[in-house]
Amino acid sequence: TTATVQITISAAPCTGAIDQSGSVVTIQDGEYLYEPCLPDFTGQGKRLCTNGILEEVNYDDCSALPPEDFMYSVNTFELIQNETLSSGRPHYRNRITSYEISPSLPSGMNFNSLTGEITGSSSELLAATEFSITGRNENSFAVTSIHLSIRLPSCQKTAEFESVPIGQSQSMNCTRSGYYGVVTRRCELVNGKPQWSAPDSYCQPTPLYIVLFIVAVVFIICLVILIVRCTRRNKRKLRIHKQK
Repeated sequence: TTATVQITISAAPCTGAIDQSGSVVTIQDGEYLYEPCLPDFTGQGKRLCTNGILEEVNYDDCSALPPEDFMYSVNTFELIQNETLSSGRPHYRNRITSYEISPSLPSGMNFNSLTGEITGSSSELLAATEFSITGRNENSFAVTSIHLSIRLPSCQKTAEFESVPIGQSQSMNCTRSGYYGVVTRRCELVNGKPQWSAPDSYCQPTPLYIVLFIVAVVFIICLVILIVRCTRRNKRKLRIHKQK
């Protein structure tokens, strides 16, 4: 006698898988188990069930979230020549993978395209300039800016002298009572730091003969004024007397 036997071989399902709600599920062969994307991405990742085995997560359907709140903790830097700058890394939310800056920084300063940090020092002088920094990821970008200036070192302001850059001089008239002359000091670089030079001269007390001369001049002026007034008064009296 003859018998017919039919044999079917099917791929095994993936059992014991846990879905996004935390439930244990069974995924049939050729179907997907969906999982969240990586942090800072939106969409869904998926794992293919192949004969009872779940493949690695495929993130092709995930998109990077756009950068938000992109900024530096300090965005204005006023430096002196050769002063070192370290901006620190910028703050942002979501995802940034690379940075760009425009225009180029002064020579001696470096921009890290992976971290967005600005470091270094420069001997170049720079008027206040705005630099735009762009942070990018796979799908989007954000822009922020900083302001940078580099000036010559300056000597600090004192009670007698205003602040001036290295190489310039400042003069003071000795206008205090009893003194005369002009005092000049130069702003110089000493051991890498700005410093006022010694005065080229000092305020001098007014000599006694000058004081006496001034007093005499004032006295003579007052005497002349008095004489003129008396003369005018006498002339008026004389005219009145003649009219009578």
